Amino acid sequence: RPKGHCVAVRVTSEDPDDGFKPTGGKVQELSFKSKPNVWAYFSVKSGGGIHEFSDSQ
Repeated sequence: RPKGHCVAVRVTSEDPDDGFKPTGGKVQELSFKSKPNVWAYFSVKSGGGIHEFSDSQ
């Protein structure tokens, strides 16, 4: 029987004023505090960019 929870988060870089088309962007801050039995991995970090050719990272 499974125990625990899983949370998935997706950051998108889209322009709502242009029909939500993909656009470039910058992550200003990303903060995560580890706890026992809690882990995470990220494909971007604070100050990192999201390019227009990927609608989410």
